[in-house]
Amino acid sequence: TQDARDRYGRLLAYVYPEGAGGPAGSVNHDLVRTGHAAAYVFRDPFRHLDAFRRAQAEALRAGRGLWGPPCFGDTRGARREAADGAAHKGAGRTGTSRRENRSDSP
Repeated sequence: TQDARDRYGRLLAYVYPEGAGGPAGSVNHDLVRTGHAAAYVFRDPFRHLDAFRRAQAEALRAGRGLWGPPCFGDTRGARREAADGAAHKGAGRTGTSRRENRSDSP
Protein backbone atom coordinates (compact mmCIF):
# COMPACT_ATOMS: atom_id res chain seq x y z
CA THR A 1 0.00 0.00 0.00
CA GLN A 2 0.99 3.62 -0.21
CA ASP A 3 2.57 5.82 2.41
CA ALA A 4 0.37 7.97 4.62
CA ARG A 5 1.56 11.10 2.74
CA ASP A 6 2.64 11.82 -0.83
CA ARG A 7 5.90 13.50 -1.85
CA TYR A 8 4.32 16.93 -1.24
CA GLY A 9 3.25 16.02 2.30
CA ARG A 10 -0.46 15.69 1.46
CA LEU A 11 -2.40 13.14 3.48
CA LEU A 12 -3.42 10.04 1.50
CA ALA A 13 -6.55 8.53 3.03
CA TYR A 14 -9.98 7.12 2.24
CA VAL A 15 -12.87 9.29 3.39
CA TYR A 16 -16.15 7.57 4.30
CA PRO A 17 -19.54 8.99 5.16
CA GLU A 18 -20.90 7.64 8.43
CA GLY A 19 -22.02 4.03 8.02
CA ALA A 20 -20.34 3.49 4.62
CA GLY A 21 -17.59 0.99 3.89
CA GLY A 22 -15.64 -0.71 1.12
CA PRO A 23 -14.07 1.04 -1.82
CA ALA A 24 -17.37 2.03 -3.49
CA GLY A 25 -18.61 3.58 -0.25
CA SER A 26 -15.79 6.11 -0.04
CA VAL A 27 -16.05 9.76 -1.01
CA ASN A 28 -12.81 9.24 -2.96
CA HIS A 29 -14.41 6.54 -5.14
CA ASP A 30 -17.48 8.68 -5.74
CA LEU A 31 -15.30 11.58 -6.90
CA VAL A 32 -13.49 9.30 -9.38
CA ARG A 33 -16.76 7.67 -10.54
CA THR A 34 -18.32 11.06 -11.26
CA GLY A 35 -15.21 12.34 -13.06
CA HIS A 36 -14.36 14.94 -10.42
CA ALA A 37 -11.05 13.23 -9.60
CA ALA A 38 -8.67 10.80 -11.26
CA ALA A 39 -7.17 7.66 -9.75
CA TYR A 40 -3.52 8.39 -8.99
CA VAL A 41 -0.84 6.00 -7.75
CA PHE A 42 1.92 7.43 -5.60
CA ARG A 43 4.81 4.99 -5.37
CA ASP A 44 2.93 1.68 -4.78
CA PRO A 45 -0.57 0.57 -5.83
CA PHE A 46 -3.18 1.25 -3.16
CA ARG A 47 -5.60 -1.30 -1.72
CA HIS A 48 -8.66 -0.41 -3.79
CA LEU A 49 -6.88 0.49 -7.04
CA ASP A 50 -8.84 -1.97 -9.20
CA ALA A 51 -12.18 -0.56 -8.04
CA PHE A 52 -10.96 2.98 -8.62
CA ARG A 53 -9.70 2.12 -12.12
CA ARG A 54 -13.10 0.61 -12.98
CA ALA A 55 -14.83 3.75 -11.65
CA GLN A 56 -12.51 5.95 -13.70
CA ALA A 57 -13.11 3.90 -16.85
CA GLU A 58 -16.87 4.28 -16.28
CA ALA A 59 -16.50 8.07 -15.95
CA LEU A 60 -14.31 8.23 -19.05
CA ARG A 61 -16.78 6.19 -21.16
CA ALA A 62 -19.64 8.42 -19.99
CA GLY A 63 -17.66 11.65 -20.55
CA ARG A 64 -18.22 12.79 -16.97
CA GLY A 65 -16.35 15.62 -15.25
CA LEU A 66 -12.69 15.73 -16.26
CA TRP A 67 -13.38 13.32 -19.11
CA GLY A 68 -15.98 15.54 -20.78
CA PRO A 69 -15.91 19.05 -22.19
CA PRO A 70 -13.98 21.25 -22.14
CA CYS A 71 -10.82 19.30 -21.24
CA PHE A 72 -11.64 15.68 -22.20
CA GLY A 73 -9.05 14.41 -19.73
CA ASP A 74 -6.32 16.89 -20.66
CA THR A 75 -6.04 19.14 -17.62
CA ARG A 76 -2.62 20.57 -18.46
CA GLY A 77 -4.19 23.87 -19.50
CA ALA A 78 -6.10 24.13 -16.22
CA ARG A 79 -2.93 23.42 -14.24
CA ARG A 80 -1.04 26.02 -16.28
CA GLU A 81 -3.79 28.62 -15.72
CA ALA A 82 -3.75 27.87 -11.98
CA ALA A 83 0.05 28.28 -11.88
CA ASP A 84 -0.16 31.54 -13.83
CA GLY A 85 -2.86 32.79 -11.48
CA ALA A 86 -0.76 31.92 -8.43
CA ALA A 87 2.23 33.73 -9.95
CA HIS A 88 0.12 36.86 -10.46
CA LYS A 89 -1.90 36.55 -7.27
CA GLY A 90 -3.18 39.89 -6.15
CA ALA A 91 -2.20 41.71 -9.34
CA GLY A 92 -4.92 44.21 -10.17
CA ARG A 93 -7.16 43.16 -7.27
CA THR A 94 -9.34 45.74 -5.57
CA GLY A 95 -9.75 43.84 -2.32
CA THR A 96 -12.93 41.95 -3.21
CA SER A 97 -12.99 38.22 -2.66
CA ARG A 98 -12.95 35.70 -5.49
CA ARG A 99 -16.50 34.64 -4.60
CA GLU A 100 -17.73 38.21 -4.99
CA ASN A 101 -16.13 38.37 -8.46
CA ARG A 102 -17.71 35.12 -9.71
CA SER A 103 -20.64 35.59 -12.04
CA ASP A 104 -22.34 32.43 -10.73
CA SER A 105 -22.33 33.46 -7.07
CA PRO A 106 -25.69 34.10 -5.39
